[in-house]
Amino acid sequence: MFRKIIKYFSRNIFILIIEDEKTQIELIKKDLEKRYSNFLITNDGESGLEMAKQERPDVIILDCILPKMQGEEVCKNLKGDEETKDIPVIFVTQKGERSFIECFSAGATQHIVKPFKSGEILTAVKYVLKKSTFSKG
Repeated sequence: MFRKIIKYFSRNIFILIIEDEKTQIELIKKDLEKRYSNFLITNDGESGLEMAKQERPDVIILDCILPKMQGEEVCKNLKGDEETKDIPVIFVTQKGERSFIECFSAGATQHIVKPFKSGEILTAVKYVLKKSTFSKG
């Protein structure tokens, strides 16, 4: 547990962003760069799933509507795999209330609706990292 606490406070956190819109990627990065600097980025669900399995990021920011594989399917695959099931997934989507239910049913840790406010992504990432770091011992 001590190693997890050090990693949490050291800013040596890797964040995987799975998003197909360049503008959204830039907005997400801009929000997160206030605290984090290690990003893995891909623009489709299939490569996002593979990257998550290979790189094992500390948190995943995932869009619902993606080429090749939808976000809900990516999340279900991650949560069904012993190696990736504990990675927190934050959905960021333009879809409304229906997507809220779909995202959490797929295994999401958090759900943020686009357009998001400045600081909203950062707050969600800090929350899920703190929760996962201190709850697993």
